[in-house]
Amino acid sequence: MVTKNLEYYLRLPYTTTIKRGEGNGYWVARVVELPHCMTHAHTAEEALEDLEDAKREWLESNLERNLPIPEPTQYKGQFHLRMPPSLHERLALIADVEGVSLNQYMVSKLAANTIITIAEGKDEAERKKTKKANQSTKISR
Repeated sequence: MVTKNLEYYLRLPYTTTIKRGEGNGYWVARVVELPHCMTHAHTAEEALEDLEDAKREWLESNLERNLPIPEPTQYKGQFHLRMPPSLHERLALIADVEGVSLNQYMVSKLAANTIITIAEGKDEAERKKTKKANQSTKISR
């Protein structure tokens, strides 16, 4: 039997996210699975460093108070999706025309959309950065 103590939880592969806060003056880092476990700092590096301390304190506090501690989600690579029969039929027909299984077709479309979404997010961030730099240049002239 595994003892679920602080060291056990600290070794788990929790999901960490980092993003720029509103106004671009700071960074926010958080542990996705642990509610309200987050930090903010002037740099991404500082926020991530502070997050390790925040995670430890969050876990210690919940252990001391015998509160539940969520563990990271382990994805199995499948999920069930409900859709209208008419959509199911159209997707199955397109997959058949392309000579692939419905599963392969759906995975390829989801992957392509995810890549596009990530690229668009990077493009938007780059546009904002360029716009801000151009505004700074105009002001300093």
